[in-house]
Amino acid sequence: MSRGSRLGVSSLFLLAAGAMACATGNGYGNDFDGGYFYDVGGGDSSSGDGTGGDGTSPTDGVSDTLDGSSTDSSGDGSSDGASDSGVGDGGGDGGGDSPIDTGVDTGVDTGVDTGVDTGTDTGTDTGKPDTGTPDTGTDTGTPDTGTDTGTDTGTGGCSRQTDCTGSLKCGGPTLCGSTVCYACGASTGSTTGYGACSDSSTCLSAVCDSLRGHCASACASGTTGDTDCTTAMGSGFVCTEITWTIGTSTGTLGSCAKKCAKNGDCTGTDVCQAATNKGFDRIDLTCGPPPPGSSAMGAACTTGSSCSSRLCVSSKCAAPCVTASDCSGGLTKCSGVLFTKPSGVGTQLVNVCTP
Repeated sequence: MSRGSRLGVSSLFLLAAGAMACATGNGYGNDFDGGYFYDVGGGDSSSGDGTGGDGTSPTDGVSDTLDGSSTDSSGDGSSDGASDSGVGDGGGDGGGDSPIDTGVDTGVDTGVDTGVDTGTDTGTDTGKPDTGTPDTGTDTGTPDTGTDTGTDTGTGGCSRQTDCTGSLKCGGPTLCGSTVCYACGASTGSTTGYGACSDSSTCLSAVCDSLRGHCASACASGTTGDTDCTTAMGSGFVCTEITWTIGTSTGTLGSCAKKCAKNGDCTGTDVCQAATNKGFDRIDLTCGPPPPGSSAMGAACTTGSSCSSRLCVSSKCAAPCVTASDCSGGLTKCSGVLFTKPSGVGTQLVNVCTP
């Protein structure tokens, strides 16, 4: 067993970029690592993500106050009197009479009452409470028990077929805002299962794996993906990843692909290829067509991107195998080789043909 062969930057790279269903211009190209990608609608692939936002709402309150003042006034008055006397002839008593004070008090009281009322209200509220009878009536209206029979034509985002209801399919890829996604919608295709396709509009599942040229099904990579594929397509399928580009948006989605352990597990001219799966942090072995210009098993190589299997071991294009009889091109052994996982942490054992 040989160790330390890397699968990724130097020896394995699988990237698919695509566009919406019905786009044209299918073709292969080279990425920065010398691997290949599948381009539907043009443009190199990149990666992107989206973010959302939040909001707050303020509250306030005001209160009023009421005050008052009072004034009062006071007045005063005064009186005075004078007496006169008479002299009688021959003596006698004299008397006097006081005149009436006819003066008018014209003074104005300008004093201000600055006293504070410190008295306590000791009065008793003699008002009577509300003795009315509460409403105990029963609503006799008939509730709405109708059933919504309208057809759901929404295009909500989805990750797997079971996210959609009724006859709607989790198909695409398309855009959810600016994010590449699958969406629930009506299918326009008739090709079933693993049938050949060039775009999603021809598949009953509404998903075409344009990289591998077969109808597929959406799956949630990194979580329920493999179970999603078994539910949608039966046993023998695995949830792998494809990176799609639509306009200026790029995103990676899960897609069910036929799994393999050797070239003989694939049909037609397809071969068993290695693919990185970051969602599950593993190396997937799936059937797909040899990229144009790639080399067959046994050819000299320096990176996996130049090999039809995407595997380069000991400077030779290798291929997955179960026994030595699956090997050719001067490779006579079926050996277990440890490849570094996509995350760079840990290794995965893969049986491949070696010299």
